[in-house]
Amino acid sequence: MLNESVDSTDFSLILDAGGFSKGYGTTAPLQTDYLLKGMAMLNYDGVNLAVKDFSEGGVFLQSLSEKHRIDLLSANIVYSKSNELFAKPFVVKKLAANSRNIPFKKLTIGLFGLCDEKEALLHSRLQEEALKSAPPIEAAQKIVPQLKRQVDLVILLYNGRFNTLESLLSHVEGIDVVILGGEYYRAEQYSSDKGIIIASSPSLGKYFATLTIDLDKDKKITASQKRRIPLDEQIEDNPKLARLVADFDRASKDGMTSSANSR
Repeated sequence: MLNESVDSTDFSLILDAGGFSKGYGTTAPLQTDYLLKGMAMLNYDGVNLAVKDFSEGGVFLQSLSEKHRIDLLSANIVYSKSNELFAKPFVVKKLAANSRNIPFKKLTIGLFGLCDEKEALLHSRLQEEALKSAPPIEAAQKIVPQLKRQVDLVILLYNGRFNTLESLLSHVEGIDVVILGGEYYRAEQYSSDKGIIIASSPSLGKYFATLTIDLDKDKKITASQKRRIPLDEQIEDNPKLARLVADFDRASKDGMTSSANSR
């Protein structure tokens, strides 16, 4: 379904607002590993980092990013001592149209990621350099002007509290679209006289969510449409991803058996 949607639509992007990590537990690292592998197989264009994604540490996430060749984005997660960025703050995507019935053939989109502010992201058991998430509004005020000089549209991937996002959008000019994670269920409450669009998808992978945007000849947003398609038994499994799920089930069972035998 995802591949068909991308192939049939001009200037398609596959995005995630963050919060993909399972959290704590014996199978959490394995599940995060396989999940990012699946996202890489689906050619995700942008994956934001959320506070909860650091349950296994920053080194772990960086190793998975390299292993699966998938970019993880954050413009406000930094090392506590140096304030240097942990990940790429943004990426610029240069897209070409699939069809001929549009007034322009190319579109440049800037993607950047933010999450709620937190003074310490890592669990005390982790022996690695400390990380924190800096104030998201300050980070956006630095990043958005840089992007606006390079791109036609700016998309923010945000994970966290809806009220924080609302405040950010009132203080920062130039954001066109927000993909919201965290308090995703409040996305429909937002109304903007600036024309900003906020979209989300219900969690736990129960829906396939799409956002379609209409642009005029000047690449300005004129309309948008949101859809949420339930992922039930009527949706045919992707063979590659079905094998990935089977591989995870086997690896998970093997890990549990090894753990039990070592007691």
